[in-house]
Amino acid sequence: MTREHKYRAWDEEAQEMLYSDKDYERCTFVCESDGILRCFVPEEVPATQDEPSHTRGRELEDIMEYTGLKDKNIKEIYEGDITRIGKCPLPVIVFWDEQVAAWQVTNSHKENGGASLLSQYANDYHNIVEVIGYIHENPDLLKEWEQYGRQSTQVR
Repeated sequence: MTREHKYRAWDEEAQEMLYSDKDYERCTFVCESDGILRCFVPEEVPATQDEPSHTRGRELEDIMEYTGLKDKNIKEIYEGDITRIGKCPLPVIVFWDEQVAAWQVTNSHKENGGASLLSQYANDYHNIVEVIGYIHENPDLLKEWEQYGRQSTQVR
């Protein structure tokens, strides 16, 4: 079985998400010789006295990877997505954990924050994950998570 490699990048200037598999005319994803993935969008540079006008690549800083999993509505789950798990009202954030080499979701109601494996909630047999936004376009959902996290640590 092969794994799909897809990425997306947040364009802060344009306030939009660009996808490697859909927006290939508007951005370029490049894996450099150092193994680092970079994303560039074309940007027009106006002419000056010394140079004619030309196009250069403006690098986007925040690149997120597709997890290979889909939510209960068949929506692809990416790093940085904000999700709900089952009936829990608290949103959680998807991230890659280097220590366990797995996709995880934040868990502010666990002691010391903690995390849970994403695949235990989103798999072919049991899927209770729903993508409700992502970190750049839905900061209000992050505030809800941060508020709950502070309250839970203050109660202890």
